[in-house]
Amino acid sequence: DLIITEENPIVDILIGKLDEVYYPIKTENIILIESFGHDIFCETTYGTFRIKEKLKYLEYILDSNQFVRINKSMIINKNKIKSVSAKVGLKFKIILVQSKIVYVNRTYYYSFKEFIGI
Repeated sequence: DLIITEENPIVDILIGKLDEVYYPIKTENIILIESFGHDIFCETTYGTFRIKEKLKYLEYILDSNQFVRINKSMIINKNKIKSVSAKVGLKFKIILVQSKIVYVNRTYYYSFKEFIGI
């Protein structure tokens, strides 16, 4: 697919759907964005919403200083990280706010390490 967009189209609001109602989601409230098959869910500090954008596109439009891809199906908000610990096999365990635990896999290990500065 070919998508024509403006250069550096950083957004600060996404549109999410919950119970057939659409809501504006400020990016500062996003904890993580996760894909389950063709469904994309945005977990925020006040609920989980379904969004229509694909992860690859979200990676492009979200602020790369704040959001990082950690595996094939997940993007997290750097500002919602509580702790990071190294695991065996080039992996990181991340604890996010609201005690959500996620893992960086080997493919994204070095880019994540550079992103957080360790």
